[in-house]
Amino acid sequence: MTSDLAAPEEPARSPASIRLAGVFAVIFLLGCAGLVPVVWQAIRDYRVAKVYVESEAEIIEFIPITTGYDTRPGKRIERSTRPSYVFRFATKEGQTISTRGYDAYGGREAPPSEWNHLSAGDRVPCWYDPAAPRKAVLSRRFNPHFYWLLAWPLGVMGFSGLLLRECFRRAIPPSLKGIEKGRRLAWRLPVAASQRAMTGCLGGFMVVCALLTTGFTLAALDYKDVVEKYRWISSVLGFNMNGWYWVAFFAALTTLVFIWAFLVNLRWIALPEPVVEVNATKLRPGDSTELYVRQEGPLKALSYTVSLICEINGIPGKPPARKVVLSERPNLRVGNGRDGEAAEFSIEMKMPKDARRTCKSVPMKKSGQTIGNSADLVSWFIRIERQVTSKTVLQSDYEILVGSEAA
Repeated sequence: MTSDLAAPEEPARSPASIRLAGVFAVIFLLGCAGLVPVVWQAIRDYRVAKVYVESEAEIIEFIPITTGYDTRPGKRIERSTRPSYVFRFATKEGQTISTRGYDAYGGREAPPSEWNHLSAGDRVPCWYDPAAPRKAVLSRRFNPHFYWLLAWPLGVMGFSGLLLRECFRRAIPPSLKGIEKGRRLAWRLPVAASQRAMTGCLGGFMVVCALLTTGFTLAALDYKDVVEKYRWISSVLGFNMNGWYWVAFFAALTTLVFIWAFLVNLRWIALPEPVVEVNATKLRPGDSTELYVRQEGPLKALSYTVSLICEINGIPGKPPARKVVLSERPNLRVGNGRDGEAAEFSIEMKMPKDARRTCKSVPMKKSGQTIGNSADLVSWFIRIERQVTSKTVLQSDYEILVGSEAA
């Protein structure tokens, strides 16, 4: 065993990276495909607002577009109607054009108060595309709710970005890149997961949910015409006037949950994180090393536990993963309410002889071969748990590396 920071060996390019890159490409392209109709609609909205030329149209016929679905036997059939008119107009060049339509959205979400007074023979303003006059509309209404669909392709593309990140992950955990020289022992470990990080994430989710709730509420208040008959699926997707109220309601509930969790965690954000130092950052099965822990105050903990954690595929404690308690101190009091005081203690830590090596990428199975232990993602942590109340345990993780057994 050595106390120096051993540089981890650069792993060869794994076939799993190639496989993940292919999955990333497929999912990313699916996200791009989902963007196409939204971008196409955005281009048409822009042309309707800025490029289309105004003219006067004569309405020839009203041909409504009716959709619906059958409910359970004995129940009524739900129907919804979208406007569609056959009309003709003259271009600036004197050409007479006959076409059919209503707006750039095919009449979806068009309020009845806007179109139910129109009838055959009426002369109303219209707008047409000078490059393709048959693309004409009777209303230049802009529907911002359509663009909530952007969340689907962007979410898919964001998920594919996580796969791309996995493709370029190296064997060394990202949390160890910020390692620095220790004051008591050789190396000071950076915290990989902490109470402050969790509080920050909850605060970010809280802000995002609050913004979405505001948008959904404005969308619900924007509707002034009540539609009693509508398809349930369309209300969920936002293509119906009544559906936005339910979306806003559940978004508000989600926001309240995040606000509650944020306020609960905010109470402990000022508590200093423990300082953890070790003599070696890359250990082998059976190796021993000294562990130094320093906890600054003020802190009143019902129990203070230092453990060695092995997570396999992100699941801690479930065999063959394990949790080994290195030290447990009940009723730890630090500082008596005064800053600057600290509790310090050293622990002798020994790795289990059957400890599995740290693995950050999974190789792809080749023909004629079997995958052994390397088929699992394995991570090792020094975990410090501070039980500050009967129901609240603050947790901080410090990642270490476990290498292969020496030959």
